[in-house]
Amino acid sequence: MKIASSILKLLIEDNEVSIRNFGMFYKELENASIHPITKDVSPPSKKVMFTRVTGSNPERFEDLLATENNISLEEAKSKLQLMVNEFNDSLKTNRKLEIEDFADIKLNIDNSFDVVVKKNLIFDKEYFSLPAFQIQNKPEPHVMDENNNISNEALPEEGLVVSAEKQKVETPEVPQDKKKKKSSFLWILLVFLFMGALLTLGYLYQDDVMKIFQGEEKAIVENVEADEVELLVEEPQIDYDEEVATPEEVYEEPIVEEIKPVVTHVAPAPTVDLSKLKYAPKNGEKYYVIAGSFKRISNAANLVSQLEKRGYNPVVMAADEKGLIRVAYKPGFETERKARDLADELYENKNELPWILKY
Repeated sequence: MKIASSILKLLIEDNEVSIRNFGMFYKELENASIHPITKDVSPPSKKVMFTRVTGSNPERFEDLLATENNISLEEAKSKLQLMVNEFNDSLKTNRKLEIEDFADIKLNIDNSFDVVVKKNLIFDKEYFSLPAFQIQNKPEPHVMDENNNISNEALPEEGLVVSAEKQKVETPEVPQDKKKKKSSFLWILLVFLFMGALLTLGYLYQDDVMKIFQGEEKAIVENVEADEVELLVEEPQIDYDEEVATPEEVYEEPIVEEIKPVVTHVAPAPTVDLSKLKYAPKNGEKYYVIAGSFKRISNAANLVSQLEKRGYNPVVMAADEKGLIRVAYKPGFETERKARDLADELYENKNELPWILKY
C-alpha cells in the first residue's frame, strides 16, 4: 500500500495531512528573497514541514487511503499502523526516513525535522504564486473479464506522475552579463583617457622635465665630488705599493674586500717625531683593537697622527718576526668583550674595519 498519492492530494486541498500516532505534514510559505552576492531573485514559494504533533482530523487521511486503495476502512487503518510503526523505528534508529514517491525526512539534533520532497512533485495549487497547476491523474483502465465484459475494478494506482517540463516556471532574467560588459568598457575607456592625458602633459612640458632631471644629476655629481674630497682629507698617507701582511694571532677580522680610494693628489708626508710614539707593553696579555699594520714606521706614525686628531689615544706595537708594525686605537683592554664592543662601534658608526689582537 502506497500513501504518497493520498498525502499529496490532502496537501493540495487542506494544506495539511495528519497521520495517527506519527505526526502531521503541513505547508509553510517562504517569502521572496534576493541573494546578497549574486543578486539572483528567488520568488515566493512553499515548502513541506513535519511535526510530531498530530492534527485534529487524522480520520480524513484514513478515509482517503481506504478509498484510493479500494479497501475497507479497518483494513486501511491496520496497514497504516504497521507502516507508522516502521516509520517510528527508522527515525529512532537511523534518525532518517524515506517515504516512497513522496519525501525524505531527517531528524535533527534539536528534535526538529527537515523534509526534502522528491524531485518534480507538485504539492500546491498556487506554486510560486502562479496560476494553479492542473493535476492530471492517469485514467483508470478498464479490465475485460473472461466473458469480454467490462469490469469496473480499477488497477492499483501507481501514484501521481507529473512531467518535469510542465513544471518549468519562467522567471525574469536579470541582465547581469550586459551590466558587467558595460562596466568593463567604461573602465577601459577611463584608463586610455588617463594615459592619453599623461602623454599630452609630458609632450607639452618635456623641456621642464628635462631640466629637472639634469639638475638632479648635477646635484648628485657635486655630492659625489664633495665626498671624494672629504675622503682624501681624512685618509692617512699610506704607501699602497707595499705589501700588508695579516697578523698571526687574530681573534676576529672582518672579511671585507679592500677598496683603494682614487687619489688624485697625495700631499707629502709630514715629519713625525718618532720619539713621541707610545708603545704597548710586550706580552701584556691584553686585547687591542687594531687600526692598521705597516712595514714602515713612518706610515705607522702618520696613522697615529690621524687617530690623535680624531680624539683617540693610539699605541704602537713593535714589529713582529715578519716586520709588521701595528697601530691600535687605544691602549689594551683587560677582556676581549670590551675590545669587541669598541670594534663593533667603529664598524657600525664610523665605517671602520678594525680587528682584535691579543698582545
